[in-house]
Amino acid sequence: MRPRTTRVISLVALLAFIATTTYWILAPYRVFSQIQEAAQAGDASRFNIHVDYPRVRASLKEQIARKMGKDSAGDPLVALGASIGMALANPVVDAVVTPEAIMRAIQDGQLTFQIPRTAPAPGQTGGRVAGPEKPNWRYEWRDMNHLVAHLSPPVAAGAPAGHRLRLELERIGLMDWKLVDVQLDAPEK
Repeated sequence: MRPRTTRVISLVALLAFIATTTYWILAPYRVFSQIQEAAQAGDASRFNIHVDYPRVRASLKEQIARKMGKDSAGDPLVALGASIGMALANPVVDAVVTPEAIMRAIQDGQLTFQIPRTAPAPGQTGGRVAGPEKPNWRYEWRDMNHLVAHLSPPVAAGAPAGHRLRLELERIGLMDWKLVDVQLDAPEK
């Protein structure tokens, strides 16, 4: 081959490599953006494409079991209560982890499984900022196949900070990403 042809082929190969690498690195951010857009629009069908619900449910059940295990350490009566609590919690998690609940958590920046008993009085927000405030997003690569987003709910001045929501995307195959884990982090100090 001629030197000019070799240079052109090398340049094309380099550009293809750069484009593929850029897409590979930016793809999870694009998926998080699509998840946010679907959540804001309330579009469950677009949202569901990016969520592995069985793994999200399993993760939440594991978190509850771990919390109950910590609380019952050393006391057999409390341990019995924790095991009964887990038997009751599992079907509740199965019923509550729906597209609507996860989309709401992303909109609010916090995961709540309680149904409000009364609506807040006009002008009260329960520490949340009134209006269209969005949660703060911070990203962290756990490894090459896992990108974690930390969501902090917006809070009013002087209100205590709430629990942060932690969302984890996992690479499925070469270029696809799915939400596989939703966790509550400790409140910000």
